[in-house]
Amino acid sequence: MRRSTNGGFQQAIPTVTQIGNYLSSTGGHANSNGLYLISSGGNDVSFALGQTGTGPFPANPTAYLLNAANGLAGAVAQLQAAGARYILVPDLPFSFPTNNATERQARLDYSLALWSALATDGVNFIPADWNAVRVAIAANPSAFGFQFIGTGPAQVACVKNPANPLSVNSASALLCSSDPNAPYILVTPDADRTHLFADEQHIMSRHGILNGKIHQQVICLGRDAETSGTDGGGGHGGSVGLVDLESATMMMPRRPRKPQDKGAKFCYREGSLSLSNRRKRRAEK
Repeated sequence: MRRSTNGGFQQAIPTVTQIGNYLSSTGGHANSNGLYLISSGGNDVSFALGQTGTGPFPANPTAYLLNAANGLAGAVAQLQAAGARYILVPDLPFSFPTNNATERQARLDYSLALWSALATDGVNFIPADWNAVRVAIAANPSAFGFQFIGTGPAQVACVKNPANPLSVNSASALLCSSDPNAPYILVTPDADRTHLFADEQHIMSRHGILNGKIHQQVICLGRDAETSGTDGGGGHGGSVGLVDLESATMMMPRRPRKPQDKGAKFCYREGSLSLSNRRKRRAEK
C-alpha cells in the first residue's frame, strides 16, 4: 500500500515506509542531485474500493484516499527537508477504466488531493500528467507502437504457463518472465513491446519507456522556465504546461539503436541549448 499501513497487501512496502527507510539508510540526508519519482496511489484506490487486498475495507473510500494522500505528502515534505530538490509526482490515470465511473472518480480524488497536500506542505515538485499519456495512447495506439491496450485476458502480455502449477488471482506480472519455466510467460516473444499491460493492472516495459520520455520533457520544461525566469511550473505544484506527445512518440525506440546513437539526455548543462531549442536551431539552418 501507499500509506503507513499495507491495507491487507501483506508483501507491499508503503511508499511512506520506503521514504523513511531511504532517509534512515543515508543518515537523514537525501541526495540533492537525485531525481525522486513518487509514483503512488494505485493500490490505495484498489483497496479503498474493495477490489484487492484482504480487508477489512474502508467504510468511507473517499476519506481513506484523502488520508492516504495527506500521509504521503507529509513524507515527501520530509524528503525535501532532507535535501531532495528534484521531485516528480505523476497523477493516476483518472480517465480509466472507461467502464467504472466510481474508480475513475477515486483516482481523480486521490491525484488532486495529493498535489494539493504537497502544495500546502510547501513541497517544490513537478506534476506529471500520466493521465494525458494514457488518453493519447487510447486515441491512437499504433502511433505509440501498441497493438493491445486493454486489461482483459486477451489483451495482456502475460499468460499462465501450463507447465508451472503456481497460480495467482491478480498481479501475475510479478511472476511473469521470458523464462519458459516461469509461472507466467509472455503470450508472444515481442509482447513486451506490443502490449500496454502485463496483467490487469501493471504496465509493460514499452509504456515505462514512454513515461520516461515524458518525464524528460516535463523536467526540462521546468528547468528551461526556471533559467529563463518564466513560470514553467514545478513550483509548489504549479502546472508545467502541455507535454509534446508527438515528440515523445518519435523518441520511442522502434528499432535497435545504432552504436553511435547516444540518445537524448534529460537536460543539457547550464549555458548550452535545451533539447527543444537545439531542434529549433537545426530547423532554422
